[in-house]
Amino acid sequence: MCAVVFVSLSFHTLGKEYLTTGRVTFGFEVIKTSFVHLDKAIFIWSCCFASACALFFIFKVWLNLRTCAGGLATGFDWFGLLCLASYYFYNLKLVTDAIRYFNFNFSCILIITLEQFRFLMKVHAFVRSKASEELPRLSFSNYLYFLFAPTLIYRDAYPRTNHINWKFVAQCLLECVAGFFVFTFCIVNSFPSSERCAEKFTVNEVLLEIVEIIGYAAIMLVCPFFTLFHSFQNFFAEILQFGDRLFYLDWWNEHTVNGWLLKNDKIVQDWLYYYVYRDFRKHICDDVLLAKLTVFLLSLSDFP
Repeated sequence: MCAVVFVSLSFHTLGKEYLTTGRVTFGFEVIKTSFVHLDKAIFIWSCCFASACALFFIFKVWLNLRTCAGGLATGFDWFGLLCLASYYFYNLKLVTDAIRYFNFNFSCILIITLEQFRFLMKVHAFVRSKASEELPRLSFSNYLYFLFAPTLIYRDAYPRTNHINWKFVAQCLLECVAGFFVFTFCIVNSFPSSERCAEKFTVNEVLLEIVEIIGYAAIMLVCPFFTLFHSFQNFFAEILQFGDRLFYLDWWNEHTVNGWLLKNDKIVQDWLYYYVYRDFRKHICDDVLLAKLTVFLLSLSDFP
């Protein structure tokens, strides 16, 4: 249905653009300007990835020292907690400073921010899971697999498929590329230009603009979800032979906001339940309402 609507809107928009300006851009100019600092963004992503890998070895050293500490184990626990909090703080601060220094545009900022939060959530899941075990066994290969697996819950082993369906991998990759171009196309044709925004609008013109972007708005709601939670996650899951692929539920059948939020993003919902809601009630305060409020406030950072 989205494909049919998009094709219809495309013919309308491309025809209108060609008849009014004499050329058709397909949004390539926006894509070119959006990723002008992509090389620097990749460098910052590499630094975030390197810091996540380094934390594994730092945690391993801390774990060995804590095992030999004897009666000072509690002190090592508080020291490790302080170091972990410092890692979170300085990771966020340094990346934020780098974004300001390089003056990234919105696309690069979004990529870096989402990847940074993904690494931090995975690091927290790993440390929280292994720190609670009596005799933890650490494997860097398992940890490295977890950093790229489409899940935020750390396990030493996951359900695995028997082989890789490369045809399905190519299909998911093409869907990601197509979804990106569709979303860019909708942004270009739904948002008015700066010259258009400087003009004065009548009430009828405002209503006409709203009516014209309704179709694009529907696609811009569904397209990012399909690209990110279906195509992108299944792409990595198939390459890594990851068997558990419950990334979302039928949120489109929900009639309440609460049900929509619970079914829209199962990956983050599981992380919030295991490492925030359950730990809050167990270690801080056994208050359901306060735990839910904490989860809600923390989940706001994942909203963009």
